[in-house]
Amino acid sequence: MTRPFHPDDLHRIRQVTDVRWHPDGDRVAYVVGWADRETDANRSELRLASVSTGEDRPLSRGHLAAQPIWSPDGRRLAYSSTAEPKTPPQLHVLDVGGGEPAVLTDRPDGVRDVVWLGDDELLVIAPVRPEHQDGADDEELGRRIRVITELDYRLDGAGFTHDRRAQLHRVGLDGEVTPLTDHPKGVGQPVVSADGSRVALAIGDHDRLLAGRVAVLDLTSGDLEVVEDDPGDWIPFVWHGDALVVIGVIDNGQVGLAHLGVLDAGARTVRRVDADDVSRAAIGGPRRAILHDDAVYVPASRRARVHVDRVDLATGDGETIVGGTRCADAFDVRSDGAVIAAVATPTRPAELVLVTADGERTLTDLNPWLDEIELGAVEEVLVPSTDDVEVQAWVVRPPASAPDVGAPGPGLIYVHGGPLATYGARFFDEFQVAAACGYTVIGGNPRGADGFGTEWARAIVDGRMGQPDWDDVQALADHLTGLPEVDDGRVGIGGGSYGGWMTGWAIGHTDRFGAALIERAVTNWETMCSTADFTYLFAPLYLGVHDVGDVEELRRQSPVHHLDGATTPTLVLHSESDLRCPIEQGEQMFVGLKRRGVDVTFARVPGEGHELTRSGKPSRRIDRFELVHGFYADHLGGGRVGDPPAGG
Repeated sequence: MTRPFHPDDLHRIRQVTDVRWHPDGDRVAYVVGWADRETDANRSELRLASVSTGEDRPLSRGHLAAQPIWSPDGRRLAYSSTAEPKTPPQLHVLDVGGGEPAVLTDRPDGVRDVVWLGDDELLVIAPVRPEHQDGADDEELGRRIRVITELDYRLDGAGFTHDRRAQLHRVGLDGEVTPLTDHPKGVGQPVVSADGSRVALAIGDHDRLLAGRVAVLDLTSGDLEVVEDDPGDWIPFVWHGDALVVIGVIDNGQVGLAHLGVLDAGARTVRRVDADDVSRAAIGGPRRAILHDDAVYVPASRRARVHVDRVDLATGDGETIVGGTRCADAFDVRSDGAVIAAVATPTRPAELVLVTADGERTLTDLNPWLDEIELGAVEEVLVPSTDDVEVQAWVVRPPASAPDVGAPGPGLIYVHGGPLATYGARFFDEFQVAAACGYTVIGGNPRGADGFGTEWARAIVDGRMGQPDWDDVQALADHLTGLPEVDDGRVGIGGGSYGGWMTGWAIGHTDRFGAALIERAVTNWETMCSTADFTYLFAPLYLGVHDVGDVEELRRQSPVHHLDGATTPTLVLHSESDLRCPIEQGEQMFVGLKRRGVDVTFARVPGEGHELTRSGKPSRRIDRFELVHGFYADHLGGGRVGDPPAGG
């Protein structure tokens, strides 16, 4: 007997999040992640699969394993892993011939960006604390005065970073750790040259709006030299002779798609390679660029899909290797060009898929329990909007087992975050829970979204936020209410981050919605620009405002200044540790609506940051679903979240 999807099913979802070929071309190390019920935390493990025999076994025993990478000779597998929830990840090395993994680091803030330097040494990125903090634990440091001199001094999910910039370290198999850089803004993304003598790095830069510049560290001399003066914002991914394959935006000072380029260190400029108007910064998994002969395999965010493209570095000609209505977020390439990828679809979390010249086959079946679940059917639609554009969207309809199916029922329109993001062709629990509660859902990619070209991405910059994108959201709402299965008097709207901004904008400009969910939202740019982690960058990038003193323009684009006449019952939901959109944003929206007599509820989530719905504590994610659908049920008449299924 089938049943609809339930929030408690979050514990049952398994998905591939990363994958690496062994040098033998048969074995594959891959990462499987899930929301663990026993520890009430997100977990992941490393597994080893054989393409030829189908043998598949676990490799790791830690709590949260990630970033697997084989030594060049294939004898060892390095990865980062945490011992238990809320502990920093450390470098582990496993001899695949047998034995327990060796833990090679014990850093107070953990390690990341693991790469091999030959067969017997590794490089890692690790935050470095100043000497005066030696011996002090986090509780003691939390009592000390923090002296801040730079804008980028904290980060959502990481906390304060101004006194622990990330640096490159060499790690021997005996556990000896040697620092290699001491850059005041930190470094990241290490890429080792073929001869092992140089390491390309992305470094911070005080004068750049976004991430920084590309530099090269000479491992013999220890010299770190910036090798590009390009106006873009680039990150190194792989060496190609003496050049570097990079991915980034062409103009550092403008909103733009991520493109593929080649950096000639002698010329100090980047030659853009891909001519296609496609984004290479696919969201959802590890960013990757893999050199194969004179071509590079790279992700392509294209009209709500994430594909894997092969691009000729000389001509820029490309072909799609992994395509279709799906998202290939992580992948690796074998010596013969075969691709192994983590592939998700709108009705299945990511599985391991092998793509060769002879075709493709799925190697894992991590979620057989979904065969017993009646999911909401997903349909892709194109919705006409203003300016003769069509907005791509997904409509998810309630399954037959949902409540009150058969008569016109309630509908929900969701707006994604970003705005340079996408509702992609992947399994989305938010939509399936709503469909299981009887809602017909539409989630679209209005102007400003990623993967639809540069013009689309930039359509809402320079003060135009809330104009063409608002036209598109209204068009999506028109499409939803025009469906025969939807009662146009029972339609709600919701979204998080930028989607929460749009929801706040909507209730200040129309009374057509019966309920609104404003989650982890931007509501007042006037304060947001000075209180968030790195989103002080949004004012010049999106709003056309280069001075926080330009309060008139900041207020014009802030939902809290458009609430006169607002009547929509609203749930404001915000995490108390959110540094991306600080909770004062939610507080302002709550107070603004309450003072105007609007039916508004303010839900504060302790102990979580901006990523609650994606990587928050599993129990809090489930509590959130119960809260949200209790609110929607009260105002739109949909179903509530019922008891967890027996045996789930």
